[in-house]
Amino acid sequence: ILPKGSILAFADITTPETKSELSEHNRGPVNVSAERIETSQRMANGYKRKWWVADKKSWRVSWEDLPHDSDKTVDGKAGGKWIEDFHYNNPGEFWLFVRLPNGTQSQYRVMMSDFDKDIVKRGAYEFWRVNMTLEEV
Repeated sequence: ILPKGSILAFADITTPETKSELSEHNRGPVNVSAERIETSQRMANGYKRKWWVADKKSWRVSWEDLPHDSDKTVDGKAGGKWIEDFHYNNPGEFWLFVRLPNGTQSQYRVMMSDFDKDIVKRGAYEFWRVNMTLEEV
């Protein structure tokens, strides 16, 4: 088992206490970006006014050669099939937990805006390339 644990975990919106950690098996970098929701307008006197509403984060993460079965991942955490099932069973918002370097976790309400998989290898079990994007609600 990896020393830092999983960086990402999901939970149903109604039961945040029962979270499932996503596997670190061949996970790529977690890209975090922010979108500023605002309105700006140039006034008649030349000054610019800006009305800031909120900053919302989005996360993009991918796995290369992720076993489809959670039992086959190196850390025994959620594999490709579990992530795919979660995507299809939770079309609305859910909880995302992000583990910080100091060991604490930040919690966000998110929706999965993009999910795709490629079957890379087949043998005794499948290896998938999984990509997903999460957006803060």
